[in-house]
Amino acid sequence: MNFLGTKKRASARTLCFHDPKLSGREKLESFAESCLEFTPQIALREEHTLFLEFSASLNLFSEESLPTLVREKALRFGIPHARIVIANDPGTAFALARYTIPGTTAATLVVPPDAGRLETLAPLPLEALQDLVQPFYSADEPKDQEKHTKIARVFELLKKLGLRTLEDFSRLPARQLPARFGREGAELSLQLKNPLPALWPVWAPAEKIQERFDIDAADPFAMNGCGDVAGILEALRIPMDRTCERLRARGLKASALHLTLTPDRGDPREWAFSLPVPQSKTDSIFPLIRDRIDFEIQNNPFDSAVSSLLLRVDETAPGGGQQRDFFSKKEELSEAWDSFLGRITQRLGEDAVYRARLKSTHRPEAAWEKVLRPSADITEASSQDPEFPARPVQILDPPLRLRVRQDGDGATWLYPEDARRPHGWKVVKKHGPERLTGEWWKGDTFLARDYYRIETQHDVLWVYINPDQRLDLHGFF
Repeated sequence: MNFLGTKKRASARTLCFHDPKLSGREKLESFAESCLEFTPQIALREEHTLFLEFSASLNLFSEESLPTLVREKALRFGIPHARIVIANDPGTAFALARYTIPGTTAATLVVPPDAGRLETLAPLPLEALQDLVQPFYSADEPKDQEKHTKIARVFELLKKLGLRTLEDFSRLPARQLPARFGREGAELSLQLKNPLPALWPVWAPAEKIQERFDIDAADPFAMNGCGDVAGILEALRIPMDRTCERLRARGLKASALHLTLTPDRGDPREWAFSLPVPQSKTDSIFPLIRDRIDFEIQNNPFDSAVSSLLLRVDETAPGGGQQRDFFSKKEELSEAWDSFLGRITQRLGEDAVYRARLKSTHRPEAAWEKVLRPSADITEASSQDPEFPARPVQILDPPLRLRVRQDGDGATWLYPEDARRPHGWKVVKKHGPERLTGEWWKGDTFLARDYYRIETQHDVLWVYINPDQRLDLHGFF
């Protein structure tokens, strides 16, 4: 099964990632989650081994490039010593990853799809039988333990006969195996030549995305304890990079983060960050966190060096597709814009930065709302229905009350009733009326207006007649 819960048989190309020096399953779990970028078919064995079935992703990643991409990702998660093998089934891949073929030292091995299984595995030691038959062995599964015990008995008998390699075992007469080694011996011989399809175990990523980073001088991927702001921010980039890798692999963006810094002495300090625009890249998130951390630690420094950091994602938002458009920079421009919005909003406040979005309502003065970023359903002005009446680019709220005057030449002038606005407009042409009605459910305040578009010498006005037959200037075209 994959993390979605669907069953799948292991009959396609498999990548095995094995690092015997890796300790702690939490790091492997985090790394495995980031590998969802390559395939949803993932399995783990103990705390050292990761399996990826990637046959459905060969249109996106070649067998030559995938090991390099996986290794680069592993380095970002602090896993530098892994051996990577690609083969036709999990058992072969795991055996070759765990037991190197004599004379080979390469950290990456790609077995050709048409290579014979027996010829490929022949030089391996006899101990590889367990891995061939049970690549997904789990000590917590009673059936796996029972099968493991039976194979171990056969293995001890084979060693007593002086057999050392899988090639030695393959030379034994197949007809004699059941009598000498029982049913298990015959099955081992058959699977050595033709592996049986195996069901992948269930694996699901952790519900919460969080990354812990211990600042330990013994760790080659860490540094000495950090007491100053620069050192803390340098260390913070490591768990942030890993967090963003996991977010992008899930197709998500972070909208709220929580950071905990623990010093050698004293109480931990915690910060909650609410991102104005969801983000999934370190270069976009880091400046938002850096400014606040820098300011607060400078004013209230730690008494001792910071020994560990914990970065947790509290809220997420859909992040769109994981694959970029090779022929367009739309995604890059969108991410850069989101990063800019996040920084300027943090400095000026959420209410000070917004865009206007059209809203469905009868009243023109209420036909828009504040949003931080546009949504896909916004109708741009360029796509407006040509039969729809034109609307002004500026709305006055509240409207400006007008009075009408005639000069000696019979021309009509419109003046604001407010004496502080002496400027008037000479009417050149009038278009209308356009009746706007609605919101009858509001009783006495229901909408009933006749709008006119009035051309003047310098401006085009949007004017409507009130129920009391007075004129109000509502906007400019």
